[in-house]
Amino acid sequence: SALSAEVRGRVDQVNIQRRALYTRRAAERNVSVNEMAAAVACEVFQNRIAVGERYRDEAGQWRQRTASEPVRVPS
Repeated sequence: SALSAEVRGRVDQVNIQRRALYTRRAAERNVSVNEMAAAVACEVFQNRIAVGERYRDEAGQWRQRTASEPVRVPS
C-alpha cells in the first residue's frame, strides 16, 4: 500500500542518516560504502534473528535459524 508523505519523509531521513554513517565508517576503514553496509547487515542478522525465526538468504531462499546452525550471512 502507499505510504503517507509523512512516513515516506521519515523513512527517507533515516536512510540519509544511515548512508552518512556508513560513508563515514567506510572512509575510516578504507572500504567501500557497500562493503560497510553489508558488514552492518551481517552483524544485524547474526544478532537479531532468534532461533526458530525465518529469514531470506542471499539467494532469496527462506531459511529457519536453528540452535545448531547460525544465520547464513552474505558473501
